[in-house]
Amino acid sequence: MKSKLFLLTLQCGLLALVASCTPTSSTPVESPSAVPEVGRVPPNFVLPALQGDPVDLHEVIASNRIVIVNFWATWCGPCRFELPMLNKLHKKYRNDGFAVLAVSVDEDRELVEEYVKRNPFTFPVLHDMTHSAQRRYRVNALPTSIILDSEGRILRIIPGYNPMLEPVLERMIVAEIGG
Repeated sequence: MKSKLFLLTLQCGLLALVASCTPTSSTPVESPSAVPEVGRVPPNFVLPALQGDPVDLHEVIASNRIVIVNFWATWCGPCRFELPMLNKLHKKYRNDGFAVLAVSVDEDRELVEEYVKRNPFTFPVLHDMTHSAQRRYRVNALPTSIILDSEGRILRIIPGYNPMLEPVLERMIVAEIGG
């Protein structure tokens, strides 16, 4: 009987400890399963930027109304079409609360740096050399875009590239920024 009471007390104590460690309301709270799906908050990541300090996804969400996380690689043909389209939209709406994070899954940072030097972007390019974010987000196709609202919830997951994607994304951006 004493061992059951001890275990119950221990469980309650652990629960209280976990509850006291929950993030404040300004930080998106990840879904319990942490599996990216529409309507849920995906896992956070902090990745090195090609230029500047590491970028924390939750910090980007906190200061924007809509965020697109785009997984790509230099060797991906469709990515070479999608990134310029995202850059065009970013140039147009970046001052209205729209952000793009381009997450390269290339293993060779120099290849990414060379590509970005030839194709400059107005948004941060992050390097997921170990594929940790790619695995956590269960990205199996490149490019893949994950669209997040100001609360950090996934609005849409778009695997692959479609030339008709630009007007769809623009409507989503305008709807979220209130324009």
